[in-house]
Amino acid sequence: MATAPRISRPSGTSKAALDATVRSTEQEIARQRTEIDTAIAATADAAVPTADHAAASVLGVTGAAVGPLADIESSADGQVLRRSGGAVAFGAVDLGDADAVTGVLPLANGGLAQAVLKGSTTWNPGSLVDAEITTTTVTVTGAAAGDGVLAVALSSITSSTSGLMMLSATAGTNVADVVLENRTGGVVDLASGTLTVWIIQA
Repeated sequence: MATAPRISRPSGTSKAALDATVRSTEQEIARQRTEIDTAIAATADAAVPTADHAAASVLGVTGAAVGPLADIESSADGQVLRRSGGAVAFGAVDLGDADAVTGVLPLANGGLAQAVLKGSTTWNPGSLVDAEITTTTVTVTGAAAGDGVLAVALSSITSSTSGLMMLSATAGTNVADVVLENRTGGVVDLASGTLTVWIIQA
């Protein structure tokens, strides 16, 4: 069986002096250990509280400035944590925000599986006799020949003429050519309105 090494007392050193040296060394080690523990604690995030927190919440800083951690609570199922209006909070995703969503929603998820482009302009078709046709062009950035026209709308067409005025469009390079035909059987003088074209990319 191995035996522990024996430490000999230096010649001329009393046991009391050796014991005092050992105690002093142990005290120094304890002091240094305390300093190390204090330094570690100082560099840790002392702001993290250990108390209970709100249900269905996360810890964070909701505002744009540096601040203490606080509960960021969700109030309903389906909410997501996002930044909106400069603050981090739970809520709905704004589908119109280019920073919030990207890509194309697949058909299986209720989307069109293709990008929908939109262009609009102010248009005054003027007075049209029966069977008369007038045309205009709307800029639709990103459109190309062969793309499909999803819908065309002119805000000045009223409910009394909507079924009798024929609107159609064809896509070209960054444009849509719109055709309006009067099929009312009489003269129609449409006011100026907003003409909008929606195109689905091929």
